[in-house]
Amino acid sequence: MQAENTHVAVIGAGIVGLAIAERISRTIGDVVVIEQHESFGRETSSRNSQVVHAGLYYPEDTLKAKLCVKGNRMMYEFCEKEAIPFRKTGKLVPGIDAEEVERVFATLSCGKANGAEGVRMLTKKEIDERAPDICCTETLFSPSSGIIDAHVVMATLERKSQNRGAIFAYASRATHMEFSSGTWRIYLADSSGEEVELRSKIVINSTGLHADAVAASAGVDIEQAGYCQEPCKGEYFRVADRERGRMKTLVYPAVVPRMKGTAAEGVHLVLELDGGMKIGPNKIDRMDGLDVDESHLMPFWEQMHRYLPWLRPEDLRPDSAGVRPMRRGGGGNSQDYIIMEESARGLPGLVNLITMESPALTSSLAIADYVASLVDLS
Repeated sequence: MQAENTHVAVIGAGIVGLAIAERISRTIGDVVVIEQHESFGRETSSRNSQVVHAGLYYPEDTLKAKLCVKGNRMMYEFCEKEAIPFRKTGKLVPGIDAEEVERVFATLSCGKANGAEGVRMLTKKEIDERAPDICCTETLFSPSSGIIDAHVVMATLERKSQNRGAIFAYASRATHMEFSSGTWRIYLADSSGEEVELRSKIVINSTGLHADAVAASAGVDIEQAGYCQEPCKGEYFRVADRERGRMKTLVYPAVVPRMKGTAAEGVHLVLELDGGMKIGPNKIDRMDGLDVDESHLMPFWEQMHRYLPWLRPEDLRPDSAGVRPMRRGGGGNSQDYIIMEESARGLPGLVNLITMESPALTSSLAIADYVASLVDLS
């Protein structure tokens, strides 16, 4: 069996794995990125909304809140420096009835506690000027929310890593690994079935949907650790092209800031860089493929029509579906990120990243900094 050596092995080339590889390559170029697909970002990262979040919805002092707020600033700086398309559209969180308005103000409090940049309530005059096509009695405005070209971000992270010496092993699947005498042995199978042994001082498990299985293959008792994940499907419906460019600002519902077991932001209006619009995602706890169920159109329309009275059912058509990892069971902040260096479990040099769902795109560069702080790159 062929054996290769590296200092750092990053398993998974989604947005988070790519960000980690780029960050570590600034310190040490001896990095191998292992990805089972033919290229980067083929799973969760290729099916997200491409929204840069501000940090409004996550409970104070959670990793999600901290890394989202830091990552928001880092992502815009990265895009500006690398000439990557982005737009700070801002985000509106409207409320119509008393219960919704109460949730809007709870979201405002949460955003301020988390340090979300510039979050505030709009006056009636500002609502009329900024969003005349929206229906609300009160609305929160988040100026640092926006949209980016996620594919170009990922391609740029890959290129910068490669320029510093990182190697990308695509179409290579990590079948199992073991730790012995201070070294990790990772066994890889390529598309032809040939097995390769990769030896590394550090292993970073950034495999998204498969992170629990990879952690288990490294010797972690994932039930005891609380690492077990389940896939969660989310559907999107596209707004007709005749309405392209009508809305200039993201529109999200008001929710009580929480974490357990739900997609915190709910169904919302997403903008695209070319002026296109879509609404979603919902939350489906079973995986039945990535087709969009047309029977869900009316519930989507009913949720968004309250805020967007111009939106008609015939304006919507099925668009796409994505899948994200959610932690199984648990209570409290069970959907917060887990980013854990596993020395305490007798597995030094192994870092597991569990539940890397939204806002992982926004947080990716901050997550990379956090991971780099956990490992010895000397």
